[in-house]
Amino acid sequence: MKPITILTGILITLYTLFTGIPDLSIDNSEQDNIVATINGEPVYLSELNQQFNRNPITDPESSIREQLQDFLPSYVFYRLKLLDGLEAGFDQDPELLDEFNTFAREAAYSYWLDHTIKAHIIDTFKNRMTEERKAFHILAEVSQNESAENIEAAFNRMHEARDELIAGADPDDVNQRFSTLRNLVPIGGHLPWVTAGRTVTEFEDALFALNEGEISLPVRSQFGYHVIGLQEIRERSWERLVSHIFFYPAEDDSVRLLAEEAYSKLNEGHEWDAVADTFSMDPASASRGGYVGWVGYGMQFPEPFVDAVMAAEIGKPFSELIEMDYGYHIIRVDSVMTFEDETHLNEYVMNELQRLQRLSPGRNQVYTHLMELGDLQINTNVKDEILSVSNNGFNSLEEFSHETLLTYFGEELTVNELIKYLETANDGIEILNDEHINDFITEIVRESLIRITSEYHPEYRANMADFLNGLIVFKVNEEFIWNPEMMDKAELRQFYENNLHHYRLERNYSYFRFSSVSDSIITEAYHTLLSGENPGEIEEHFPEIHVITSTTRNPGSEVYSILETMNPGDLSDIEDSGGSMKTFYYLTEIVEPRTMTFDEAFYRVANDFQPLREEAYLNELMTKYNVKLFPENI
Repeated sequence: MKPITILTGILITLYTLFTGIPDLSIDNSEQDNIVATINGEPVYLSELNQQFNRNPITDPESSIREQLQDFLPSYVFYRLKLLDGLEAGFDQDPELLDEFNTFAREAAYSYWLDHTIKAHIIDTFKNRMTEERKAFHILAEVSQNESAENIEAAFNRMHEARDELIAGADPDDVNQRFSTLRNLVPIGGHLPWVTAGRTVTEFEDALFALNEGEISLPVRSQFGYHVIGLQEIRERSWERLVSHIFFYPAEDDSVRLLAEEAYSKLNEGHEWDAVADTFSMDPASASRGGYVGWVGYGMQFPEPFVDAVMAAEIGKPFSELIEMDYGYHIIRVDSVMTFEDETHLNEYVMNELQRLQRLSPGRNQVYTHLMELGDLQINTNVKDEILSVSNNGFNSLEEFSHETLLTYFGEELTVNELIKYLETANDGIEILNDEHINDFITEIVRESLIRITSEYHPEYRANMADFLNGLIVFKVNEEFIWNPEMMDKAELRQFYENNLHHYRLERNYSYFRFSSVSDSIITEAYHTLLSGENPGEIEEHFPEIHVITSTTRNPGSEVYSILETMNPGDLSDIEDSGGSMKTFYYLTEIVEPRTMTFDEAFYRVANDFQPLREEAYLNELMTKYNVKLFPENI
């Protein structure tokens, strides 16, 4: 196998997958009507119809045929601009490719998350929730801020525990010796039956990866490192909606006799709610008819109570009096969780996953999925060698530069690729370690993201092709139509001369505006100006006065109607300007109407000329690419 460079994924994507006219995947086996030709190549009605249906413009006044006929020139012009952009090399423009790359990579993350990762999470949960698992675990507690030394020690301790379990040691004994103690009691041990969603994700993933009798490798969760032993798997006992009447135990027979009395009342036909309210010693549920809620394994209920609930006979109005270590129960099963159809099952799954906050996977899960998909394999011998010699500096890696460090989607990446990455990403790295190699692997996967997503998701590939083509057409518009600097100056000047009446500057008034909430201050400032004071210095004498300078040539504005009755040097009357604010104006200058110079009007002229420029440009393209339209074939 030939080694690949770190940028191969990007280059393949941009210059092989996404350049040229988009692959519209139209089946023209029946040679449907030709509605146009471009350089002799046909544009079929089916293609036109497909493009029209992407963004249909519904016009109730016209038929679909008429709408397609109107759409035909627009679509052909789009194709022509794209051809011209490709010919101009815009598909290799660095800025355009950067913009494409950024968008395509973000879209690729979303595609894997929405179309693969989330679907996998949902399917996995649905499969797991059909069964229950009985397990024990050994747990070395590790806090989130634990030192590296303590983390390593806990990890090694769990490996020792695992070795003893595999050798046949008693789990209770191993738990006592290796699990963290809290109040002299080990925090590991035997677990109740659990199903999907009953434990943290990391623990659940490890548990459901085991077969009966297997012992897991140490797995890290928010609680620390676990070693998990799977003892038994059975079909799930679905949750039951339960009410109960409960009695605390007592040293004498008084409570038992009270429980038996309540049981007798129920048998005599007394209402359940009344008996619960009168007899139950559970204050949280007594007044609510003994309502407990849904009860199942792995939930926050004592396992003997759940066993009793699951053993209760469906259809009976209530159970017999059940004695447990912590009291007496009479149980009523009101309902068993079932799903009418697949829709209700899926709704339950989605609600559970949202409750567990498992439907917000991140980019790392995309990377992990792609590594598995591409069967990413690390040459551990080469990795160990370069880690051992890197103490002598990165130059020492050169002797291994042609050695294969890893394979990904069947392609080989050598140590030389790692060296190039380190030269680019080096931020003071002196000694190579596992983290740097992991970062390199992440970068390889990130760079391959667009290419791999395109290969596995045709819809994504088509969407990105459309986006890239859209960027090219946008750049064509910018460079050849919208950019005033690219327009023929002689044509622009001639257009300006022919339309001078469009480029007039209306009468313009320059003025000062004085405002204050104080009648006395605004009046004093007014008289100061009447006495000849420079309006630009009023604010120095009257800090409470708010002064602005501005101009207006808008006849529709209120200030214009005031200023047009004045001469330069005049003051307007003092007037209310909203709330308690008082305002007056000082007119400094009147600039009479005139025609703008060409330079002043340049951008307005270019904007007005743009439709003519586009029409001329499209006519040039029609000739250049020998275009013929056949709207009658629609």
